[in-house]
Amino acid sequence: MIFPPATVCSSPILTDTPHRALAIIPARGGSKRLPRKNVIEFRGKPMIAHTVESALASATFEKIIVSSDDDEILAVAQAYDVETMKRGMALSDDEARVVDVCLDTLDTLEDRGERFDVFACLYATAPLRVPTT
Repeated sequence: MIFPPATVCSSPILTDTPHRALAIIPARGGSKRLPRKNVIEFRGKPMIAHTVESALASATFEKIIVSSDDDEILAVAQAYDVETMKRGMALSDDEARVVDVCLDTLDTLEDRGERFDVFACLYATAPLRVPTT
């Protein structure tokens, strides 16, 4: 297969241009393989807390949102003073796709007049990331 020549990316995240960045942390409550995995204690705190702390410590994001169908997960996020969005059942079952959760979050924000240049989807079950600024 022949690939076209590389092009220069003009994404604001790759330039020195200031941008509005959003972090979306999707965390469903109904895991089948490891029940309650997003709030299971890991290294002394709920699993999702590590991701929220890393997002905050990075100082990269203007807004951090945890999207969940689960009140306990949302309560943990609220304890860190980040925004939470309770999602509907259509985005909470085993067939729900993360891309649809992110698009729903972006649509909700846009309906409120909030727009972002870039967003990152941070998984709650990746607690060992190291924030950089």
